[in-house]
Amino acid sequence: MYRNLEAYTVYVAERQGGKALLTTVEKLFADNDVYAALAA
Repeated sequence: MYRNLEAYTVYVAERQGGKALLTTVEKLFADNDVYAALAA
């Protein structure tokens, strides 16, 4: 379930926020900060 949430969040970040938001979200997931990644 967590992987699906991560994949969808990364997809939406890329589509709606561009490269800058995608980079931020990927970094937050890499740091295991799921709530911050979702809030970004």
